[in-house]
Amino acid sequence: MESETQEEDFTFHEVEENEADLIKLKRWFRKIMKRDFFQCSKASLVKSQLDRCEIRLTEFTNQVYRSEGQIE
Repeated sequence: MESETQEEDFTFHEVEENEADLIKLKRWFRKIMKRDFFQCSKASLVKSQLDRCEIRLTEFTNQVYRSEGQIE
């Protein structure tokens, strides 16, 4: 999303692509957490990063809608 933002490539295709990637990452994280018998200390950091990604995706999506004239 950072490169798309720098290049002002605000398209719905980019939103869909980034959304699919985030869904994959969250799915992988859930699978890993189910197998984490040792309760890795980095799990909360990863969860926090995924939350930040979701916030950033929302911001990017809003920028796409603004650039397409859907919201002001």
